Amino acid sequence: MTKRNKILDLKYKREALALAVDRDQLIEKRSAERQLSYLVIAMRQKLLAIPGKLYSRLGNERFAREAAQLTETCILEVLNELAKLPECAEPDWEEQLEEEKAGPIGC
Repeated sequence: MTKRNKILDLKYKREALALAVDRDQLIEKRSAERQLSYLVIAMRQKLLAIPGKLYSRLGNERFAREAAQLTETCILEVLNELAKLPECAEPDWEEQLEEEKAGPIGC
C-alpha cells in the first residue's frame, strides 16, 4: 500500500510540475539561488547595523553599550543559523511542513 501511495504522489507532483511549467510559474534553480543570496546578504548588512543604531540612539550610557552588545550577540546567532541554510535544507521540507500543519495543535 505504501508503494502505491508513493507512486500516486509522484504522479501528482509530475502533473503539478507540468502545469506550473505550462503556466510559466517556475524559475531556474540558479536564478532562485542568486536571488536568495542577494536577499541574505542585504539582510545580513541590515542586521549587523542594528547594534550601532541602537547605541547611537540610546547614548553613551553603560546600559546602552550592554544592550548593543547583547543585540549584536543575538544577531550573530541568527546569522550563524542562516550560514547553515544550504546544509540543513532537506529535499522534502515541504512535505514535512505539511505533516506538521496536519499534526495535533500545540506540538
